[in-house]
This record gives sequence, C-alpha cells and structure tokens, in this order.
Amino acid sequence: MLRYRHQYKSDTILRELQYILALLQEPLLKLAQATSQMAEAHASAPDNLKILFTSLEIIFKIFYSLCYVDLPEYFEDHMQEWMVEFHKYLNYESKFPQLVSDVSSPLRSF
Repeated sequence: MLRYRHQYKSDTILRELQYILALLQEPLLKLAQATSQMAEAHASAPDNLKILFTSLEIIFKIFYSLCYVDLPEYFEDHMQEWMVEFHKYLNYESKFPQLVSDVSSPLRSF
C-alpha cells in the first residue's frame, strides 16, 4: 500500500501503476461506495462501524498511494464520486464515544 508514496515518476513506475490501475481503479471506487453505504446502513451499530471504518481507511489509503506519483485519468474523471466519499468522512461525527478514540474517521491516519 505504501510502495508508491516514495517513488519518483519514471517510465517503469508509470507502467506498473498503469497495469495495477487497469485492474483496480473501478472496483476500488465501487468498493468505497458500497462500504460507505453499509456504514450509513449500520450507523447505529458501533461494532459494525468500527469494522467498516477500518475498511474505508484501507480503501482511502490505497487511493492515496495510487495517486501519489501522478493523478490517474480514471480518478480524475471520477473525482466527484471520490470527493463525495472523502467529504462525508472528513465531516463525520460519531454518536458513539468509543469510536471517537478508536476510529473517529477513516481519514484519521493520513
């Protein structure tokens, strides 16, 4: 997940990213949206939210790592969908005190 955060833009890295993105970019967005919908559906279940927020955190970290070297065209074309999800969790307020210390937001560890 952190592999590309310390890489410089080169033909080798761009080819590798292009291959990975061809396989992962659309499923990653769909997974982020589905997980977010599940988090909304389980908003009253703190144990479920903790698991879902951990999943969202990993998804968001993968997105960040894949964009680190260069912003992929697919992500650029689907920026609205990604930013809706990021905005939702940057502004998320938990009803559960135990989540605030553990998983207050899936974006907490960037």
